[in-house]
Amino acid sequence: DNKELLCAFQNEREWQRFCCDVLDDPTVAQDPCFEGNAQRVAHRETLDAIGSAAFARQSCEALADRLHQAGIASGCVGSMDDLATHPPNRFVEVETLTGPVKLLAPGALLDGQLPVYGPVPELGKHSQTIRAEFSRGGAEPVETVSTGYP
Repeated sequence: DNKELLCAFQNEREWQRFCCDVLDDPTVAQDPCFEGNAQRVAHRETLDAIGSAAFARQSCEALADRLHQAGIASGCVGSMDDLATHPPNRFVEVETLTGPVKLLAPGALLDGQLPVYGPVPELGKHSQTIRAEFSRGGAEPVETVSTGYP
């Protein structure tokens, strides 16, 4: 499906499981060319060809599931489109000087609710307040700025 997947073997046991459970070829694990990480790196082109052929037969999600079942650290690399259409995403609309803008909301909820966001301030709106706060060495701010959080 032309998606990218990352996986990492942390030890020889995971390498064996990868060959048997993901590549479906236990002979790869026994090949002297791939005995130990140094040998696998030295023969990376050959190993990449073996992995690419096995990976081409499955979707990224199917491979990620097989790797997970084998106990091997892995994950599909998402695109910007994947991020934009990820089902758990929540969006908020905020006012700007040029009109409302729909933004991806932070993942965390506060007491099960999204915070209420005020308008995006114009450039420099809080500059004096921030300068005053820092010039007093972190004392109480001159003006309270609402972030939408209690």
